[in-house]
Amino acid sequence: MSGQNGDQFNDGAVDLSIKVPREFLKCTVEKIPRSSTMAAATKLPMGGIIRPLSPHAPPVAVINPSASGIVRCKRCRTYMNPYVSWTENGRSWRCNICGQRNDVPSAYFCHLDEQGKRRDREQRPELCDSVMEYIAPAEYMVRPPQPPCYYFVIDVSATAGRTSVLKSIANSIRNCLDDLPGNPRTMVGFLTFDTAVHFYSLKSNLTSPQMLVVSDLAELFIPAPDDLLVNLSESKVVVEAFLDGLETMFPPEKNGVPAPEMSCLGPALKAAFTVVKNVGGKVR
Repeated sequence: MSGQNGDQFNDGAVDLSIKVPREFLKCTVEKIPRSSTMAAATKLPMGGIIRPLSPHAPPVAVINPSASGIVRCKRCRTYMNPYVSWTENGRSWRCNICGQRNDVPSAYFCHLDEQGKRRDREQRPELCDSVMEYIAPAEYMVRPPQPPCYYFVIDVSATAGRTSVLKSIANSIRNCLDDLPGNPRTMVGFLTFDTAVHFYSLKSNLTSPQMLVVSDLAELFIPAPDDLLVNLSESKVVVEAFLDGLETMFPPEKNGVPAPEMSCLGPALKAAFTVVKNVGGKVR
């Protein structure tokens, strides 16, 4: 393992057989220059494909930090990993990226064996695996975890009405409601658009959905911003009532007059982003 200016920090106690699975990281070269001078001389281009959530990768160990918290380098913030070296009988460790010497928190201390390795390395995934996941402690969170949010944007222009696509959309959404992850915290909302943008209040105390129409696309605003995302388990009856009436709310003809063909997709997507941006989520 090499650090800045070509300094080598591997003291022989590092197990270099621990490698990242190719499902997570695949490099274009098998050997990496150990110093900046060698890299400049070889002019060797290097790239990599990184897939941290690859569905084909082996299971990843999950670490729940103890009282010591997540141990990281105080200079470059590198996480504790199998390639660091240990000194002072385990009371300090040297970062394998920048070479910084770090003190070991008392709650994380363990003696070294005769090979200079920690005696508990087999019990700690961060010391014997190349890939692991941490359960983020409270200090890593800017705010509490937000509920899963799904905001559906539906084209209800005349073309959609004539092709009966609204009925198919409503049935598809209804069939997947119970499968949305996060129950009972899941949040949902709906927006429809043709020549205007239509928002819907689906609060559980309503007997039917309440439509809020914004036709000024140049000065688009969000009406009732606190009512457009609702808890699915609490408002499921109102949500299903909205889906049941979706096709009849936007007929392709009204009083014998064909509905306009125009569709304001751009403003609708912008409005959907504005609705969900405070909590995050998926716009479908």
